Amino acid sequence: MAENIYTTSVVSGIYSLARNYYISGFLTEAEKLCEGMLIINPAFSPVRLMLAVIHFEKGNFSLAANHFRLAGQDKQNSTEAKVGILASYCGLKDYARAASLAQELEPEISRSPDTLQSLYLLYRETIGKAVRS
Repeated sequence: MAENIYTTSVVSGIYSLARNYYISGFLTEAEKLCEGMLIINPAFSPVRLMLAVIHFEKGNFSLAANHFRLAGQDKQNSTEAKVGILASYCGLKDYARAASLAQELEPEISRSPDTLQSLYLLYRETIGKAVRS
């Protein structure tokens, strides 16, 4: 039971370090810390989201979509995770799946923060352009 060994403050400290690495552009270091944290606590959705974003930024869209999907199991992050999956589908140029997910997201996106709405609209535009091409 590795998760019992680590206190909340230790886990928070490791997460903060990973986040600082990410913000500073040290994606590989942040990725390694996130992967280690998932060994400690596979259900820690903020780490899943960060790892998904790292994979997305590295162009690993399939891995990103997988981590977004797992992070979305936490209802608190589900809309954010779905927008991440939408972005990953666009990165994979799988516009049919992206369009389907965008349609599914339509009702809940209006209740989301403005930044998430803006990302959603950007990907809807990307899907529209791809479909018209």
